[in-house]
Amino acid sequence: MLVGTLACLGDVAGVGSYEDALALSVPAKFTYGEFRYLHIDALIRARQAAGRDRDLAALKFLLPIREKTKHQFGASESGT
Repeated sequence: MLVGTLACLGDVAGVGSYEDALALSVPAKFTYGEFRYLHIDALIRARQAAGRDRDLAALKFLLPIREKTKHQFGASESGT
């Protein structure tokens, strides 16, 4: 079953190096292992910095998600 693509990058535009991305990531546990993903604020910065049509299109979904989660859980985890 194909779920999505995995991008392995040395750095992430708008975020920085691997170490920077790691610091701005969130752990998630699944039955098949533990993974990390970018916090919503870092993901938005990365999409804005990439600037491709598909990245900018994703912002129309990501920005409302960030607003909804801020209202549900208070300030963002990254402190921004």
